[in-house]
Amino acid sequence: MSRRIVLHKATRIEGNASIQIELEAGRVRTARFVVPDFRGFETIVKGCPVEQAPGMISRVCGLCSASHQVTSVEALERALGIEPTEALRVLRHVVVLGEWIGSHAFAYFFLATPDMVDAPGGIFELARTHPQLVQEAFALREAGQRVVRALGKRASHPVALGIGRFLVPPSPQDLEEVREAAREVRARSRRLITEALEAEHWAEGFAPPPDQDVNLLVHEEGPDGKAFSVYGRDGARRLAFARDEFDENVAEMRTEWSLSKFPYLVTMGFPAGIVLTGPLSRTFGQGGILRDPDLIALGVPERLGDRKGVSLGEIDLCRLAEIYWAAKRIEEHLENARLDGIEVEGDLGGSGQGMGVLEAPRGVLVHDYLVDRGRVERLRLTVATQFNNAYINLLLRDLAEKHVEGDRISSEGERLIGRCIRTFDPCISCATH
Repeated sequence: MSRRIVLHKATRIEGNASIQIELEAGRVRTARFVVPDFRGFETIVKGCPVEQAPGMISRVCGLCSASHQVTSVEALERALGIEPTEALRVLRHVVVLGEWIGSHAFAYFFLATPDMVDAPGGIFELARTHPQLVQEAFALREAGQRVVRALGKRASHPVALGIGRFLVPPSPQDLEEVREAAREVRARSRRLITEALEAEHWAEGFAPPPDQDVNLLVHEEGPDGKAFSVYGRDGARRLAFARDEFDENVAEMRTEWSLSKFPYLVTMGFPAGIVLTGPLSRTFGQGGILRDPDLIALGVPERLGDRKGVSLGEIDLCRLAEIYWAAKRIEEHLENARLDGIEVEGDLGGSGQGMGVLEAPRGVLVHDYLVDRGRVERLRLTVATQFNNAYINLLLRDLAEKHVEGDRISSEGERLIGRCIRTFDPCISCATH
């Protein structure tokens, strides 16, 4: 006799999803992270003028709207043959790093920390039990938004980012605002990293099932012209491919029970070729927190170990460390930032195809546009939560099998399942674009 267990709401995530587990004779038959929504942004933007597309597509998500907008602008510039200046690229990257700070602060403190310190009531219970921590969380969140607001003119869904230019050019006062926010973030996050390493409440881990290999996907522009790298848990670079090789290397599997697709590496097939992206994967790339001297001195790389274990519980610590890393990169960018030469002329009525790629807070984000005479002919999005979708489902099944008790999942199993899903900080709005 089979029994279906439905946890109707995956809580403390962005968007709507449910967890459905089917048991038969005391064994787990299926365990699924079910995403029921469809939003249709790829269709909504079809036919719209290219200059309107970045603002429209940023509405996919409120937490990573700047990342979507910057990726959209980059893709459209490539499609139209417009080459942005280095000064323009740098200031756009500052906007994205500001969003890293705000998004990571929200994910680490508001979504994950209540699990770490046994505060099932979420941020409201945390405000009673750890008021100082909550004050720090709000301050970091606001500082990240200040960065985006200063350059994008809105903290969410910026209005100043355009193709080949800033629609509202930043001022010296804007750069000083960004600099002050970054300094504040570095000071606060340094203290919080030290406290987290001492407490070790982040250390509860979730390892991938033993029969499932780990492919860690990162975006890194190297001298070989490759935009994507895939690393194994041993740190070896298994695969690298360029933007125009994306379709040859990444396919998407669909299911009838979820509207979030399952990308995988074509050469490895499914499920061997599923990938993990985000803060933990970025530690395997050529830059990032493990190579930052300040974070090395604090002991972050030492606590993360030799990388071969790939404990997914470490994602939270990586996310906290990236808040500091992002603020430091912002300050470095501003040392040589220029406000002249950030505007490029180009024909917005042209045609072509272009792909934009960046590391959004949750991981690799891809926008692929086909433009016909200045209008969007086709858009394809591949977002971090889609890439991570398969791992979320595999871990969900693994945890369910470990915690099945007769015709139910134990209370500890339910707790761990919720904790595991929140570890990925899935953005359902992005994944069901």
